[in-house]
Amino acid sequence: MLQADPGSRAYRLAPAILSLPLAMRSGSSVLAVAAPRMRAVAEAGRMNVRLAAPDRDEMVYLESIRYNRRAGQRVPMELTSLGRVAEMGYCAASWQPEVVAVAACITC
Repeated sequence: MLQADPGSRAYRLAPAILSLPLAMRSGSSVLAVAAPRMRAVAEAGRMNVRLAAPDRDEMVYLESIRYNRRAGQRVPMELTSLGRVAEMGYCAASWQPEVVAVAACITC
């Protein structure tokens, strides 16, 4: 997974690392069930729908259904509604003009 860089006497990620997200996605029963439902909600509401998991103080998007599709994007947890899921099981956040995010915990 690492490749030596003799010029800098350091290591960098090897191309093989790119296969990890595909392996995670294809082996996830949660994503297999969630993705089609997420796409239906996104298309019906013309909105972005994401599924994320916490990693220390950041949220990692596992699936992102949006017009400009990007998965694996890292965002500081405190900027997301995902990182603010309240005792009631959901949370809303508006941290950017004209953007409102709502999150709900599916493992609570």
